[in-house]
Parts: sequence; structure tokens; C-alpha cells
Amino acid sequence: MVLPSKKHFVVALVLVFLTVLPLVHADPDYWIPTFGEIWATRTIYVNIPKTPAKAHDMTVQVLTIWNAAQLWFASRYYSNSPVYTLKESSSGSVSVVFTDQATVDSIAQGEKSDTGWTTNKGDPYLTGSTVYLVTTKIWLYLVLHEFGHVLGLGHIKVKSESAKTCIYPDLMCHFVYDEYPSTLDLYALHLLAGALRPDKVNLPVNIPYVDFTPTAILHLTLPFSVHAAVDGTDQGSGIFQVTLALGSHTISVPQYVTLDDSRRLDFVGWSDGWKYLDYPLDISSDTTLAVNYNTQYKVTLTSSLSAPKARWYDQGSSILFSTPPSPQPMNNSLSVLGAKWMFDGWYENGQYLSSSSRVSISVVAPFSLEARWHPDYIMPIAIVVAIVLAIGASAFLALRKGKSRNRM
Repeated sequence: MVLPSKKHFVVALVLVFLTVLPLVHADPDYWIPTFGEIWATRTIYVNIPKTPAKAHDMTVQVLTIWNAAQLWFASRYYSNSPVYTLKESSSGSVSVVFTDQATVDSIAQGEKSDTGWTTNKGDPYLTGSTVYLVTTKIWLYLVLHEFGHVLGLGHIKVKSESAKTCIYPDLMCHFVYDEYPSTLDLYALHLLAGALRPDKVNLPVNIPYVDFTPTAILHLTLPFSVHAAVDGTDQGSGIFQVTLALGSHTISVPQYVTLDDSRRLDFVGWSDGWKYLDYPLDISSDTTLAVNYNTQYKVTLTSSLSAPKARWYDQGSSILFSTPPSPQPMNNSLSVLGAKWMFDGWYENGQYLSSSSRVSISVVAPFSLEARWHPDYIMPIAIVVAIVLAIGASAFLALRKGKSRNRM
């Protein structure tokens, strides 16, 4: 592979500053060294051990923060400019090692962690990196610091070794302050992701030196009667927004929300197609979500053949109701004599609807539906009358026969 000359790099750097950057003047007070190395691809895959779980989750959070910080910086100062993207993968070119042992020189010398790189001979690009993290000393800003090295950032100049201070507080200070990526760190990554290899980066004077705030806004739209909880805390209902720390969160909504005795809302799903009540949100930038619910109405069903029932149906749905064919035998002793139920028809809210055994109704409001039947005792009555008549006739004949014998 033929490497570009230093002259070509200078020309390329000048062209970029003239065509991309709005202001080329640099602030001499804010500068950071780089390792002069860049990755061949802007998506960098990171292999993170699953255990210890706390260390794994913190490292994943760090990837999210670096990704979000670069997008935030690009959106504010260099729209659509290239950025590095860190992604977890089981076969990443970056390997994270969690250890409790002094397995590398810097750890043996008392450091909390260390980062190393690998390159192929003659290849101007980084091909791999290993991050060693001592689990007994792991903390968020330390891991952020180490992944700053993975991306190509060096250490901020030390002001005092004895006081453990740098020339200004920055995440990439050797002593690792409680800081998030600064605009200086992110400007340096902006250049590295753009395939430039400066050994030292000064912050342009038109960009203030500030830390990225690792939060994002969740814009959530709900029906006004539905409350949503984020990580177990009720956030209210309707249309609202909530500021969240970057990383993983859970949004929870109820299956049903009662409006009154005959109306309720039924959960359908989320605006992106997720169908479960608990939404696993991994937020790295401002996010908009909506929750969809159907209005349901209660339909009360009554019939002489069964106990009353109450069922819920979606608004606008068309429901087919049916009843057994008429006649139906009675469930009592009279059924032996032929007593039966005769179907009169369907009655909606007390008004006659149809005499068919099947009826389709569009649900636009709560209603009551009665399958009205009347008892038919004609056969039992006829049998009873016949029996009475038979008994009466038998008695009458017996009486006449007795009188005839007396005359004789």
C-alpha cells in the first residue's frame, strides 16, 4: 500500500478547514494531543464480556454516551459530518478485558486501566484495540476515558503531578476527573473520523469549551386518561416530554384504562410496532413515541336461556350475535311434558331489532342486547287436560257401572 506523503496530508487538512469548518482560528488555551491514528471504518465493534453484569452494563452505557456525544456535537457545529459509532459485538475489533489482576504494565504500576492498539505492518489504520479494566476500581468516567483512547485521543497536559491536576478539567486528563466528553474531545474526534491525523488539536474559537450533557428527551404521546411510567415512576398522561439519562430504560403502560362503567381503553401497541406493555427503550438521542389504544364499549347480554353476561368490544367493530334455534327445551321437569322456549327476537336497549337467530351489530356506543324468549306450555297443558279428562271419564264410567248393578 502506498502511503500518502506528509505534504498530501497538509494539503488535505487545509482544504478541509477551508471547505468544512466555519472558522479556522484556534483557541491556544484548549488543546488535546491525539495518537495520530485513525480507524479504517467508522463503525467500531466492541466485544464486551457479559460478566460481571455491572461492568458490562456500564461499558455499554459508555458506548452510548460516546455515540450520542458525537452526534450532538455534529448537529450543533458540523451538520452531517462523519462520526465514529461504537457497537457491541461478540466479534469486535476492540476487546474489553475485565480483570482483578495486575495483568498489564500500567495496572501493575498502579493505574486503574490501560488501552492498547494493534496495527498491521504497512497499514496506516488501526486494526484492533484492547481495553483492560480492573473491576474493583471500575467507574463510569474511567471507562469513558479509556474509550476516548480507543477512539484516538491522548491525555490533556498535566499541570501539577503532586496536585493531580491538568491545565483544565477534562475527561481525557490523566487523573480522570468526573467529566463527560467535552467539545474539545469531540472536535478532535470530528477530525479523526474525517480521516485527518493531527498530532495536536486546538478548539476553534467559535466553539465554546463545554461538556456534553448525556441526556436525551423522550417525547411521548398518550391518550389523556392513560398514565405511563418510566423505570417505575409515573410520568403523567397525554402529550409530554421527559429528560432521561442515556442508556436503557423501561416505559410501562396499562392494558386497560377504565373511563366509566361502560367505556374503557384497550392497549393496542406502540407507534413503532412493539406490541408489549413494557417498552425497552435504549435512548441515545431525542426520541418520539406514541402509544395506541382502542376505545371499547361494554355490551350487556341477557337471555332467558342463560345468566346475564357483560362483554367488551372495540369501537367500530361489527359483532355477529347468535342464539340457539327455536324452540329450545326447558331445563326443568316440565320439559318431560314438552314444555319449551320459543324465540321472540332480539331487543337492543329494549327496542325490537330482529327475529332472526343471528344478528350483526356495529358497536358505536354501549348497549344492552336481549335475546327474548317466551315459555310455551301448550303441550304440558294439553297433556294435563287429557289426563284429567281421562281420569274424569274413567270415574264417570265407573260410577255409571256401579249404578247399573244397584238396579239389578
